Amino acid sequence: MERPDFLVSGEAARLIPILPDGQRECRTTSIVLAGMMAVPEFGRKLLSTAGVRVGKTTSIECFTEIVLKNVPKQTKDRPDGLIILRTGKKVWRALIEAKAGSAELDQHQIETYVQLAKQNHIDAIITISNQFAALPTHHPVDIPKRALSGVELFHWSWTYVLTEATLLIASSELNNPDHKYLLSEIIRYLRSDRSGVSRFDRMNPEWKDLITAIQNRAPLDRRSDMVTKSVASWFQEQRDISLLMSRKLGKKVNIKLAKAHADSPDERLNSEIEQLVTKHQLKLDLEIPNAASTVEIIVDLLRRCVICSMRIDAPKDKVRPAARINWLLKQLPREAHQNIHIRANWFGRTPPSQAMLQDVRQNAECLIGNQANGDLRSFDVMLVVDMAADLARTTKFIEKVEKIIPVYYEQVGQHLRAWVAPPPKIRRDISEDPVPSETYAENSASEQAETSQAPIQESSQSTAESLSLNAALSPDEDSLEIPEFLVRNT
Repeated sequence: MERPDFLVSGEAARLIPILPDGQRECRTTSIVLAGMMAVPEFGRKLLSTAGVRVGKTTSIECFTEIVLKNVPKQTKDRPDGLIILRTGKKVWRALIEAKAGSAELDQHQIETYVQLAKQNHIDAIITISNQFAALPTHHPVDIPKRALSGVELFHWSWTYVLTEATLLIASSELNNPDHKYLLSEIIRYLRSDRSGVSRFDRMNPEWKDLITAIQNRAPLDRRSDMVTKSVASWFQEQRDISLLMSRKLGKKVNIKLAKAHADSPDERLNSEIEQLVTKHQLKLDLEIPNAASTVEIIVDLLRRCVICSMRIDAPKDKVRPAARINWLLKQLPREAHQNIHIRANWFGRTPPSQAMLQDVRQNAECLIGNQANGDLRSFDVMLVVDMAADLARTTKFIEKVEKIIPVYYEQVGQHLRAWVAPPPKIRRDISEDPVPSETYAENSASEQAETSQAPIQESSQSTAESLSLNAALSPDEDSLEIPEFLVRNT
């Protein structure tokens, strides 16, 4: 692999880099980049999130310890890596800036790399760190859009890289045993403490003050660090939860975002701040493949609880509320968590009714009340967990939330099935007369004369229906219109 002309120096990424222990981020970066070359499926998986198409004929070249030619003399910063994609004559390049452990990305450094990218005709910058973002196009560091003119900016968390590798090795996409072995070794390294890869494990220092202010009913300032940094930390925890669930399920679990929020991180931030200030809640919606519905998580900071819920429509082929409730109860395991609640949502202005699952099992009337003839439209199946004092503890809060959500999905979510209307059945329209009996008799006599088969065992009615169907599917020759360019044979 030849070094590009625009590099003064640079080494091909190595799976086993020879580097001192103090250069942990360089070692981890080299291993991941080398893995992208050695296991093309892994490279395609990661780079597809950068909006670039990586086909089977595309070559992936990765370098580390690079020095660019066109660099201002006063610039001391040096990117950690370079990715080059070649598809025929088309070439795409991206600089890599990585941080490991507790080190965070620096705004000034990223802006410097943007300028280097422009001067060296490089298309994009990809940052990798233990900071989390909902989408690769959302960056944990606020970089002005005008500074990015002509250069794209993407971000991967190390946990995201680990999750993508874990999902890939468990899928049917990876068939080459050598590729599986190499990827399994990369996963093993990324899971070790020496890699510098860590999950999001604590909220921001201002979190405790936020909880105290809400409990004291104090007004919240939308622009305060206490509010904005708490929401930013929650965004990172959202992403960590989605990756955690992805690894547990072996399927990709995504954060459900409104299109406006996916397109604009600022609008998403402002919307979540508004929710926190006005309702004292933080929310997360998870999209799990083939689940009955979205899993909604609400952290209620005023009530000091976490609520996990899923909503499913009541079956339309059952009329009575009791029958609809029984349909739901059959789906939930007997050993479900004791804090599971069922909320019934009724048509019109009737307020929802709610009861504990164990009480509904004993007597559905506690959920129906005076709505015996009401129209029960949907159910919310909820797990409500009191966080108590752990809510204000930066690490305990994360630990408990990351235990509650998998428990809810295991005991409730994976058992729920959305109601599906049964397929229509063939109807026998009594207004249609069967084939006259004399016609049947004539056809039957003709058939017996032409064949020496055993007597037909079918009833006269079913045979008549069959003949009527054949007559409909095979119209008489004289009834067919002969095209002008054909001559009838007589």
